[in-house]
Amino acid sequence: DVIHDEARRLNRLVEDLRTLAMADAGELSLERTWVSVPDLVGRVVERFRAVAENRRLRLEVELVTAPGQDCPQVWGDPMRLEQILNNVFSNALRYTPEGGYISLRSSCSAREVAISVRDSGPGIQPDMLPHVFERFYRADSARDREQGGSGLGLAIAQQLAVAHEGSLEAGNHPDGGAIFTLRLPVKKQN
Repeated sequence: DVIHDEARRLNRLVEDLRTLAMADAGELSLERTWVSVPDLVGRVVERFRAVAENRRLRLEVELVTAPGQDCPQVWGDPMRLEQILNNVFSNALRYTPEGGYISLRSSCSAREVAISVRDSGPGIQPDMLPHVFERFYRADSARDREQGGSGLGLAIAQQLAVAHEGSLEAGNHPDGGAIFTLRLPVKKQN
């Protein structure tokens, strides 16, 4: 079992490094289609709902649109967009204390869609904030690799956001906790 787990972990690390190398070379392939933002967020929330409930974490989901308008679909690779949100959500789960909450907020306009994941954890130390998207960087060096991963997840998530002509930003919410925001441009459907 130990060997199997280590082989899986090594395989995941190799795949992460391959994804980053492809992104660096501008060769990251995306299988684009029109993606519904509420459906995308719903799939991510459902994937982590059981873990959140086991840790007595409250999940808050909010979709904000202009009055009388639906959230426009985004032109992207649904698997890669889920990968971004899964990574950010996993980090929120890791740092949110039992009994806390994680909030997913989607705001849509004619120009962009922004999906924010906010947690009620300790936030990110100000001196560490500029480094969270660096490869192999882990804010808490006391965590072992089994708990904290390889330190590549946020670097990959940011590269995937850029590949979608968007961005991924990290910060601390004024009321506490970390907040990560994925911004994606809205394109016209033909």
